[in-house]
Parts: sequence; structure tokens; C-alpha cells
Amino acid sequence: MDLNSRAKKAAETRRKNTKASKAKTTTTSSVGTINEGETKLTIELPNFNSSNRKETTVNPSINSSIKYSKDEGIGVDTPGFTSIKLDDVFGAVHIPNIKKIEDLKNPNIEGKATEAEHAKAIEEYKAGIRYQELVEWANNYIGSQYKSLASAVKAATKGLNAATELERLNQQFIELQKQKKITQQKGFEYVEQAHKTAVIEQRVPYSAAEQIASLNKQKAKAEKAFYEAKSEEEKARDFIANLGTSNTDKK
Repeated sequence: MDLNSRAKKAAETRRKNTKASKAKTTTTSSVGTINEGETKLTIELPNFNSSNRKETTVNPSINSSIKYSKDEGIGVDTPGFTSIKLDDVFGAVHIPNIKKIEDLKNPNIEGKATEAEHAKAIEEYKAGIRYQELVEWANNYIGSQYKSLASAVKAATKGLNAATELERLNQQFIELQKQKKITQQKGFEYVEQAHKTAVIEQRVPYSAAEQIASLNKQKAKAEKAFYEAKSEEEKARDFIANLGTSNTDKK
């Protein structure tokens, strides 16, 4: 069997083993906790060999900060940050109650004031303006909080990016260490094979000498047998010849 035939046969054997492995019945598969905040994952796999086949049940593990519902979909509460709702944003802004004057000649102002009421109201309005200035400062402060929150989100995003790149670096580092071990193993295998080759090389002249000696031994043995046989043949001929001479003399 040539090399290509052996390779095809090995590939066919692997395919048969893979099919046989897939044909085995597996009912459940469990994966333990991998990262902090995740729960155990249990998967019920279908039994393709059973006539009473069950539907596949999957209970994936999701982070506790990620919420899911049919009605609202996916919601995310990033650890360390509170969710920002639109109602909270607009509700924190103070908006004055402005009413349009329909008739400028007859403003029909609901609130009117005498001089005394005016002076008193002015003081109140000044106090109110000062209060509105405080409101403005409060809104500025709230805006600065949102600005700080936005910068914190950006910083956290960069931190996550850095953590992702670090994990990639760790993966590359582990891969490098693995490749180094493979290279070292190949080096040891090379040294071992080189030693075996050197031993075989040193053994060649002795093996050749042994084979030549064995050949010479067989040659000498054959030559000795040849001459021994030839000597026996000569003795037989002499014996027969002497036997014939004796019979002639008797006559």
C-alpha cells in the first residue's frame, strides 16, 4: 500500500469514528460559572436516536446587570452607574410659567399691584430673581454633573477597551509560550533522533564486518564440504577399482 492509499484509509477511519461519536446519546450538558456575575448554564440536547424526541432546552447564563423581557426588550445597568431616564432629565429643569397677552390695550392682567404692593412685589421679584439665579446655578451644577458623568462613561469605555486589548495580549503571550514549548519538544525529538542516527552510523562497520565474517564462515564451510565430498568420491572410486582388480586376479 503506497503513501496516498494509507492517507486515504486513515482519513476514512477518522470520518467513521467521528460519525460513531456523534451517534452517541447525550441528554444534558452543564458549564460552570466562568466569570463573576454569571450563573450556571444547562443545555438539554436532543436525542436523535430516540423516537420520543424532546425539544431542545437552553438556559444561557447572562450577566445580572443585563435585563430582558418580551415587552421591554434588553435593558442594561452598567455596574457603578445609574440609569438615566428622560423624565428625570426634563424634570430637573425649572421652566417659568409664561402666559401670552392677547390684547395689548386691555391686557386683563390677573395680578395687579398698588405702589405699596409694587414696592413689596419688586422686593419679592428681586428675591425671586435671586432665587431664579440660584435655580440657574443649580441647573449649571446639574449640567456639570451630567458632564462629569459623560466623562466617567468615556473613561470607563476606554478602560473596557484597554481590558479587551490586555486580554488579547494575554492570549498572544500564552500562544507564544505554547509555541516555545512545541519548539523545545521538537528540538528534543531532533536531538534524540540525531543520537539514534549517530549510533546506527557507528554500528555500520561492525555490522558489515559481522556480515562479511559470517559470509566467509559460510564460504569456508561450503568449501570444506566440497573437498570432503570430493575425497569420499575418490575413495569410493579407488575402492571400486581395487575390487575389480581383485576379481580379475582370482580368475
